[in-house]
Amino acid sequence: MATNIKPTPKDQQDRDINAAQALLDNPLWVQALDDIEEAYTKEWKRTEGPHAEFRERAYFMVRAVDKLRQHINEYVSTGKLNSRRARETMEGK
Repeated sequence: MATNIKPTPKDQQDRDINAAQALLDNPLWVQALDDIEEAYTKEWKRTEGPHAEFRERAYFMVRAVDKLRQHINEYVSTGKLNSRRARETMEGK
């Protein structure tokens, strides 16, 4: 007879923290973010003249990768994503 035991919020939080840490420790994940950041950084630096919107988009993509890393690191260290802070980031505050 199987019992449906639901995890406690703490158990779920621990699993989420472990999953976030596994991302940070995954070489493929790290390399993918590094590659994306490098590609947009190159685009950002080589775009000149009247192509300001392309340069800005590339800059914001580089910042987005950085923010993603920050949020995952924050989740590992605090056990939760600070939704207010994430919302402020998205709103440019």
